Amino acid sequence: MIGAGVGDALVWYSASRMPTTPGARPLRAVGREALLERFEGALEEKEGASGAHCIHELWMRNEPPMNIEAMIARLWSAASDTVPEWLPMRYVSWLSLAYEVAAQSGDDEVPTNGGFMCKVTAEDAQGAQLRLVAALNRFWSR
Repeated sequence: MIGAGVGDALVWYSASRMPTTPGARPLRAVGREALLERFEGALEEKEGASGAHCIHELWMRNEPPMNIEAMIARLWSAASDTVPEWLPMRYVSWLSLAYEVAAQSGDDEVPTNGGFMCKVTAEDAQGAQLRLVAALNRFWSR
């Protein structure tokens, strides 16, 4: 079971009750040491979703990339059947930027079928990359 802070209280989630999207950030108020303990518990219980939320929260707090990579590998090794599809398989430095860009984009800019096609030219390479990141982020937060 994984806990999330709500004021001074702690709400406990089992893997089946954990919010399904990373955007929910159910562990935002949990301290680093407690997150690491919860991650170890998720590995023991083979709760991929719970472990993924621990990794995601540490990622959003700028945990060193080598730590995130190691945690992802350990989670896949321990609970591959239950790791949610929204957890990237490798560390990407721009994940928090993806959230910022997605927050600024409208829903009308994102395909609804889950597929993405992006034509990139030299002139708009950065803008196209940011639009793609926004689209992917919207997909991850559904």
